[in-house]
Amino acid sequence: MFGSANPGADTDNRKTIAANADCTYFNNGVAMWLKYGVNEEGILICIEDITRGKTSLKCPYCQGSLTAKKGKVKEHHFAHNDQTCRPIANREFPTLPLYDNFNIQLSSKDLALLKLLWREYGAKNYPISSCLVTSGLLKAGMLRKNVYIKPPEYEFSDLGKIPVGALEFRQFNDVQEPLLLKKLLKLELAFKHAEYKNAPDLAYRLTDLKLYRAQLQRILSSSLYFLEIETNIGTFYKIGVTTRPVVKTIQNSKLSISLLIPHA
Repeated sequence: MFGSANPGADTDNRKTIAANADCTYFNNGVAMWLKYGVNEEGILICIEDITRGKTSLKCPYCQGSLTAKKGKVKEHHFAHNDQTCRPIANREFPTLPLYDNFNIQLSSKDLALLKLLWREYGAKNYPISSCLVTSGLLKAGMLRKNVYIKPPEYEFSDLGKIPVGALEFRQFNDVQEPLLLKKLLKLELAFKHAEYKNAPDLAYRLTDLKLYRAQLQRILSSSLYFLEIETNIGTFYKIGVTTRPVVKTIQNSKLSISLLIPHA
């Protein structure tokens, strides 16, 4: 998903809107859900680790009571039982870059141009003339200058290949990991600055940092798996992410598929 934004806008001043009691936040048009609540010991608990319905967990920002919404339509998330989380209505909700969303800063025109440039140049490995390149594409890091050809012209960066679905899976981590660490550093510095200044938003900055660290730790402790299972009626494929041992996940997947296969 891509948010439409002015390429020259200051991303630190983006407005986040608390939409309703479902703790939905919109960052450049991309919906983000509150996925963590705090238990009585002050530990962050992920929405995926509890059952649906009312919980004893509290909102990490306002300490309001939460209900776990785990339906089949919307992404699993927490909702406030009473008033929604207004104190953070104008703040950026911390999410993992290129994981929770692909919120690359591109205008709709630049995104359309990027797709066109890929079809006409990138996919054919042709150099891109500077007269076709916009400042928005360069600022977003979609293209890079190839100085080894004369005259120097542009080509797609690894980041620029993501919106057009052209980046190989094995290269994705090389793009994502620096962004994850950069975001972590930004949140750490924001907290230290607020702490040094004894700023009014110190508690919020600390919560931002804790939430981000919890999300980062969760994906680092997870495994991505791809299964190809041969059966008497054909081949089944399954891809997913799990925090359980992969061997156990494979066993459960095989069992689930076997239940779907009719037996003579």
